[in-house]
Amino acid sequence: MEKFGRALCLRCPWLAWTSPEKPWVGMESPCNEEDMELFHALTKVNIGDGNKASFWHDPWTDGLNPKCIAPSIFAISSKKGSNVRNAIVDNAWVLHLDTSAGLSVQNLQEFTTLWLHTSQLTLHDDIPDSIIWKLTNKRRLFLLVCL
Repeated sequence: MEKFGRALCLRCPWLAWTSPEKPWVGMESPCNEEDMELFHALTKVNIGDGNKASFWHDPWTDGLNPKCIAPSIFAISSKKGSNVRNAIVDNAWVLHLDTSAGLSVQNLQEFTTLWLHTSQLTLHDDIPDSIIWKLTNKRRLFLLVCL
């Protein structure tokens, strides 16, 4: 039952992306952090206008989220809830880093990696952000969650 419940929970963030008109969208999610990590591992976000995708949490950087690509940079960011558009316009994500304690070699390596991802991104004002399952067969998802 627990695994079936997890599969049902994963439907909530999916529907928040694909059916934003649902009355419960925007309310607190029933998913815990582990559920959301699984959801992000199983999905990929395609950036259009950058208004819906979360800069840090959604998997828009080659199917990974920046929080995983650059965990030490995420830790020193003061704006962890920005969408992609707000974060990359004028490189605002860089301005929200607390560098008062200095930067380590790891910080610099992660910063460079994330900078490459953000500098190559082009926003398209006429196309909304979208999400896809990395697994093309929904049954595979169910099996994966149940294993």
